[in-house]
Amino acid sequence: MNMMWRKRQRVESLGPSVPFIADDIIETFDHVLSEQVFKLFGEMGCAGQVIYLTHHQYLCEVAKARYSERDDP
Repeated sequence: MNMMWRKRQRVESLGPSVPFIADDIIETFDHVLSEQVFKLFGEMGCAGQVIYLTHHQYLCEVAKARYSERDDP
């Protein structure tokens, strides 16, 4: 989580940049931590594009629940 936070700060300080692409980096996280990571991805998305790839259905459901109910990151 700290690594992703540092990445977010770096991305924001550089201005426009290449997308942040994450390939199944949270599949072993519990539900609460997964929700926190998706919140961080939303915040990162305010500064640049975030692409998260997974084949785990439960993570898709966590992301859908996080973003279907809110307009903010």
